[in-house]
Amino acid sequence: MIERLIFTLLLIAVATAVYFLFKRQHLRQMGLSAANGLPTILYFGSASCAACPAQARYLEQVDGEWHGRVAIHKIDAEQEPEKASQYHVFTLPTTILVDAVGQVREINYGLTNAAKLIRQLRNLTETERLGDWEIGGKQQSPNLLISQSPPMEQP
Repeated sequence: MIERLIFTLLLIAVATAVYFLFKRQHLRQMGLSAANGLPTILYFGSASCAACPAQARYLEQVDGEWHGRVAIHKIDAEQEPEKASQYHVFTLPTTILVDAVGQVREINYGLTNAAKLIRQLRNLTETERLGDWEIGGKQQSPNLLISQSPPMEQP
């Protein structure tokens, strides 16, 4: 009994690792996308996709909250198979988040709710806003806070 549980957990761990490696490789293959100065959601769907109407409603919710601060482009994978191929889209719906400079940052395979998309947009825009900054001539990570005390005055 214990052996089956261990085998099942190991199988789940391997499947999860393969998924994340595939997603990471997919991001690398896409490289830079066309930037328009705004974060962009590329939404791949089709008329024959059963989950696509629900995804469209989620995207309407995102647009309602982020109107004017995000561009949403719907791409019909059946009408534009070359674009779907360019982005290595194999499942529908697929949403791809691209930052303001054109770098693909997130890929969501399948139906993705509005809350997750909004959370991803917030993370994306916070990272862009922080950017890399410089202290003492050295490039610093935005996640690293360096606290420096003012020099002590001599009496």
